[in-house]
Amino acid sequence: DSCYFNSLIQQIYMNKFIRETIIGDEDKKNNSNKVFNQLKLLLTQMKFSFSNYLNPKQLFNSIENWDKRKLNSKEQMDVSEFCNLLYERCSCPELQECLEGKFYSTFTCDECNHDSSSHETFTTISLQVKNHKTLKESLNSFFEGEIFDGENMYFCEKCKKKVRAEKKISIKDLPKCFVFVLNRFEFDYDK
Repeated sequence: DSCYFNSLIQQIYMNKFIRETIIGDEDKKNNSNKVFNQLKLLLTQMKFSFSNYLNPKQLFNSIENWDKRKLNSKEQMDVSEFCNLLYERCSCPELQECLEGKFYSTFTCDECNHDSSSHETFTTISLQVKNHKTLKESLNSFFEGEIFDGENMYFCEKCKKKVRAEKKISIKDLPKCFVFVLNRFEFDYDK
């Protein structure tokens, strides 16, 4: 969705650390990645241009989606998914270093209390806005845990069966810059 795209570019530009990571290093001027080069060009134009507007069309057209097709501005895409796609397509180690953190996920079986843990890389944290008045409330909700039961039961390696379990997430490695995606809308299949 082009609305998300323009908003994301503005957010990237307004974060001085990210912006300067992309446009500040002259060693990256020979980068062969067309998405990175288009992003760098657009951010440079935003920084130094006296124009009332800039057209991000070249950057948008340089990005391919997950199945290697050109993006379609008429197709809806989750902003978090789009962020991750843009960062991946840029192939910029400095940008990844700036934005990547690691989650530590733990599933605890209700029957035997066995813990199963894993690590997962993230570049954005999606937070619910509904029923939360502050960022702190949304973060507390994100980290309070999730119950897996019913049709969504967890397979316990120790019990060798699907069981009710709790999943908790904590942050193992902090990124230099956090990107919070605020989920302001809920999709209702019936409406």
